[in-house]
Amino acid sequence: MRNYRRSLVLAFWLLAALVCLSIGPPGVAEASFLFSHNEDASYATLVPADHELVNTDGVGAYALYGSPLTSLLPAQVNIDAVDLIEEDLLVFSLSEDVKIGGTVYADEDLLVWNGVSISLLWDGSANGLPARVNLDAVDVIAISPFEFSFSLEEDARLPVVGMVADEDMVHFTTGSGFSANLDFDGSAQGVPAQVDVNAFSRNTDTEWIFSFNSAARLNSTLYDDGDLIAYNTSGGTFSLYFDSSAQSIPEQVELDAMAFPTPAVTPTPTATPVTFVKEYTFDSNMEGWGFLPLAGSGFSGASSSYSGGRISVSSANDGTHRVGLWNSLTELAYVADNVYRATYEVSSDRASAAQNPQFRMRWLQDQSLESATQVVNASGSYSNSLPTDPTTKDYTCYFAPVVSGSLGVAFDMLDFNAAQYGTHYVDTVTVERFPFPALGTLVKTYASGGEFSNWGFTTNVGFGPVTSGGAGTGTLTITASTSADANYGWWQSSGSANELTYVADKLYRATYALRCASDVARNTMPQVRLRCQNDDAQMTATMELNSQGAGPGAMPTTGGTDYDVYFETPTLPGSPSTSEDGFIVTLDLLDFSSAQGGTIYMDSVMVDYLTIP
Repeated sequence: MRNYRRSLVLAFWLLAALVCLSIGPPGVAEASFLFSHNEDASYATLVPADHELVNTDGVGAYALYGSPLTSLLPAQVNIDAVDLIEEDLLVFSLSEDVKIGGTVYADEDLLVWNGVSISLLWDGSANGLPARVNLDAVDVIAISPFEFSFSLEEDARLPVVGMVADEDMVHFTTGSGFSANLDFDGSAQGVPAQVDVNAFSRNTDTEWIFSFNSAARLNSTLYDDGDLIAYNTSGGTFSLYFDSSAQSIPEQVELDAMAFPTPAVTPTPTATPVTFVKEYTFDSNMEGWGFLPLAGSGFSGASSSYSGGRISVSSANDGTHRVGLWNSLTELAYVADNVYRATYEVSSDRASAAQNPQFRMRWLQDQSLESATQVVNASGSYSNSLPTDPTTKDYTCYFAPVVSGSLGVAFDMLDFNAAQYGTHYVDTVTVERFPFPALGTLVKTYASGGEFSNWGFTTNVGFGPVTSGGAGTGTLTITASTSADANYGWWQSSGSANELTYVADKLYRATYALRCASDVARNTMPQVRLRCQNDDAQMTATMELNSQGAGPGAMPTTGGTDYDVYFETPTLPGSPSTSEDGFIVTLDLLDFSSAQGGTIYMDSVMVDYLTIP
């Protein structure tokens, strides 16, 4: 699984004056970090409230941070747990239940702020925390699947773990739940039983930073409740990291939340390296591409041609529905941990874009039977996205394989409408790849009961039984029966409106965290489709997983597998439209054989966008 937080450099651009600072001698913190107090305070030139965050360089410089966030919080509530994922991306918890923007969040929940709005990231009670217990320290390990350490304000009994003390740190991973082993056993490390972990952060792999709710004697040294204490994981020793009283913080104030950037500050992000793989120009021949007229099930085979340095596929103006596919076979080498992009230069013989049949660009893989598809449809106001005679347009299709196997690209036409006919020409296909990108700007995370509550389920009329489960919980399920062929159903993130709006010229990514009931079930699972689409499906990016043949290797594991669906911001209609200018995410199950059946579990979907490499 890809760990977007720990494996790749993240940005932490809070103040220019804090860039490139380093850790100083023991007892003097010289690295920037973020913190909150248990009460309103006054020091230096600040008067921070307990629901506000302060950034410091560790040696006397302070500034308020995230005022757009704190402006959304009621003045009486206290931020008592926080972790900074990147600039304007914060995970935090509150000291009491509170209503924000019409939604009630509990003190055992984890919330996320994306620089604009607050949403529920993790529902504590839905995942096994007692409703009366406050989550008061957090350190995020990975975003997808969501994995973190946390502490509670009082002792409590948790699933799997058993009895947990307020000086312990517990481990949770979405899809797996609580770890039986504590990340930090406070009593075993000499933390007094009456002392509560107030704040926690992994500064490095071997240096963990704590703050406690009261003075504590550790390794014969007395530390104040406003201090930050470094714990050496290899030696099991404590030392003073930040002396609050020496840095002008009032004696009565506790530091009850703090976060460190991980890893070190990177002032300027580097461009994603793009590697050229191959270009098909069709200048002198078809370059190994072949054509398949796919007749059957109410469709006739489309026709094809090669001339003038381009391949083409055509549908006749005779009222029939036609399908045909060009493909390169699977001749392209696979390189692990890379996203592949195919750019198609497409033209048409139609004077009106609305007359164009639908066309699809595909990635194929010979080992896993997984594929990625970009669909362009002339119906609706997206018709301006299609080419007209004699212009050409560039279209992209992305693929992030989860297993090894050589790759291929394809182009097909699907004529669903008697009023749509004509010819599509492909002049060139350029193939590139680039490393899996770090987490970009977070758009939305569906990872809890609250965030999944607006999802809707549909079983398509005319198909066999597909059932759903998990509505209102932290995991959605979709199950196909083995009693009939052609079972089809889907979950989608919104009932009718496109709730996720576009930002121009970005690369969008939806990361799905899926599980299968057992490894045996992977061999007989129906086809799974992961889609990003606008409301009436005129622009769709899809990843397809197929268990037939060599396909089980790409199917979700029992421990969970992440799948990324990528697509660029599409060409938008000329006027705003709620049904066109946004998108939703969906999980489909398609069962075309009575030998296939089973359940897919979806633990989370995270949507972010990046600069196009």
